[in-house]
Amino acid sequence: MKIFSQLMFLLFLSFPLNAQNSEWLDYLFSKSVSSILVDGEIIWAGTNAGLFKLDKKTGEKTFYNTSNSRIPENNIVPLAIDQEHNKWFSNNRNGLVKFDGVQWMVYDTSNSGLPSNIITCLTTDNKGDLWIGTFERGIVKFDGIEWSVFNTQNSELPTNFIADILVDEFDNKWIGTDMAGLAKFDDSTWTIFNMSNSELPEIRALFLANDKDGILWIGGISTITKFDGANWTIYNQTNDLLPLRYINSLAIDVDNHKWIGLLNGLVEFDDTTWTTYTIENSDLPDNNVNSVVFDEVGNKWIGTEDGLAEFNDTSWTIYNRFNWGLPNSSVSSIAFDENNDKYIGTFGDGFSKFDGINWVNFNSSNSGLPNNNVSSIAIDSIGIIWIGTHNGVAKIYENNWTIYDKSNSGILNNYITCITIDLKNNKWIGTYGGGLFKFDDTNWTNYNNSNSGLPDNLVNNILIDKNQNKWIGTSSGIAVFDNTNWDVYNKLNSGLSNDNVLSIDEDYDGNKWIGTYGGGVGKFTNTGWSIFDNSNSELPSNQIHTIIIDDLDQKWIGTENGLAVLEGTNWTIYNTLNCGLLDNYIQSFAIDKEGYKWIGTWKGGLSYFKKNDIVSVNLNENINEMSDYTLS
Repeated sequence: MKIFSQLMFLLFLSFPLNAQNSEWLDYLFSKSVSSILVDGEIIWAGTNAGLFKLDKKTGEKTFYNTSNSRIPENNIVPLAIDQEHNKWFSNNRNGLVKFDGVQWMVYDTSNSGLPSNIITCLTTDNKGDLWIGTFERGIVKFDGIEWSVFNTQNSELPTNFIADILVDEFDNKWIGTDMAGLAKFDDSTWTIFNMSNSELPEIRALFLANDKDGILWIGGISTITKFDGANWTIYNQTNDLLPLRYINSLAIDVDNHKWIGLLNGLVEFDDTTWTTYTIENSDLPDNNVNSVVFDEVGNKWIGTEDGLAEFNDTSWTIYNRFNWGLPNSSVSSIAFDENNDKYIGTFGDGFSKFDGINWVNFNSSNSGLPNNNVSSIAIDSIGIIWIGTHNGVAKIYENNWTIYDKSNSGILNNYITCITIDLKNNKWIGTYGGGLFKFDDTNWTNYNNSNSGLPDNLVNNILIDKNQNKWIGTSSGIAVFDNTNWDVYNKLNSGLSNDNVLSIDEDYDGNKWIGTYGGGVGKFTNTGWSIFDNSNSELPSNQIHTIIIDDLDQKWIGTENGLAVLEGTNWTIYNTLNCGLLDNYIQSFAIDKEGYKWIGTWKGGLSYFKKNDIVSVNLNENINEMSDYTLS
């Protein structure tokens, strides 16, 4: 039998990381946890953002990823623990990692006997040897010194595509394959079971489990098969014994009950009765059940597409995204109030307020936010928070919410792209298709391509320069508005390299730095234009989403292939390979009152960075309920 517990489930995690480079600190949102194992009081979970360690007794949390460990890639899939309590895991495509609690060791095709870096499953046998299933390259046995490979060329293994490996009490290895049935290996003899020579109902044996009587249970795509060594019993929808189909997982508890995770629910089978749990008849958070595992007291931990459920046969405890910090990995906007509290907008899950210790998440279900896609956050001179969403604008002051949209204001388009506030506290609001709006807290004024010099009604960005001129980036160039006159710059009449302008900022000398989607960066001075792109500079991508200029006149440029910093004529590039950055797709950037750089990414959450400064990290950050926290 396997000596480790493995679980595949979806969970929502957000933790700060002690980066390998102490200048970086990351806040992660992990929507997918692919595997978990239990080592006494310690839970190890593999996520798509790294390896998570939880001490159940103390509550201490630790997160390991590419920025603070030797993990080669953050997407952790199979997990195993050996007799010496070493943790073994893979990330599907970069080989095998061993962690003894202090030291990391990475094994791949370049430094070991591994025939493939794509690993599908892991387990250990009764001697403590590690057995590794690969994609297309068969099975590997590793005894700590020697690597032994079994494949279709040197053994009777029926295919090199391995789905699961189970070791039984007699140290037999049962190998579930994708498209070639089931194999048994007793270290000398191979026995193959398939649809031609046995009653195995499917060629896919994807999930394997042993019950307390030593009987093998096999999960396929839509069948569960029981094999006692001589007799086969098949459960499926055809014989009305398996109530649902599309199997995701299979596990057996200490009472010999079988728990089957399905695409459309959870099934418990006690060898007589089938019990189905769905969102309609239980507190299961989602019908797509990825896996089930059991803790030391027999509680069921169920991973779904909408969080983690703990079930003690009577009551359910749900762990979802609101129990953690950052609610989404796609960070769209960042702003700071007078207390340096951070407001983090996301695409899909509203926004969060973070005071350095506590996270509070606001969305359309628990607040007045009109839509969970937050495109822009701005804070005015009296502390009012303005949130631009894909369904109007939210104004928040002293915990009171006011919503402006087409139904109750002068806004003609609810899809808000950006908000900028001038020195007179006027709000300048860009929309996707409705042009530009000015709001002075009483009156609304609309500027569009029919009634003004605005070249396009799709407004991406608004800069208000030192002279209070408005620089408006659109999908058809730049418009400059001095409250009376309009000037337009595009590819046809200027040195602008691309008309789709996503970001504009102003340096100390009044020069404008313009980020385009596809044309790199433009610098506009009184004497002309200069273009920086990946053909004439070290800029890593011509897709520019954000440009911010700091107090030292350094240009911080967020691209789809990393973060670039231009200081004079010198370029520094930050990406996932050389720093704590967790995603190269940069879509938002801001600098707080202490000079920290906050970087929002498309799928890697939020990072902040302060050069040459060591960041002290508190790993136990608190998530407050809405009733305990207000926006002011």
